[in-house]
Amino acid sequence: MRTHDNFYFIFFKKLVVISLVAHLTPRIASATPANKISHPNVIVIYTDDQGYGDASCFNKDSQFVTPNIDRLAQEGVLFTDGHCSDTVCTPSR
Repeated sequence: MRTHDNFYFIFFKKLVVISLVAHLTPRIASATPANKISHPNVIVIYTDDQGYGDASCFNKDSQFVTPNIDRLAQEGVLFTDGHCSDTVCTPSR
């Protein structure tokens, strides 16, 4: 009779451990890490033969409608002061 009781005790103990593991695993797995590193998203748009006022984010009276570039400029950082030391369009080619 003693072996029979010992079997049920071990079985019950294993059942409790398995139940706890099954209950806590999804919570542990879905927890967000404390040291999550966020890298910035960088988009560089490099075009040839485009004037400063051609995109509508720089010039509201532009003859070109650029809604996607406008949205990127509105939600991100817009650089308005770029320089090139060459007098022709060679650097962009």
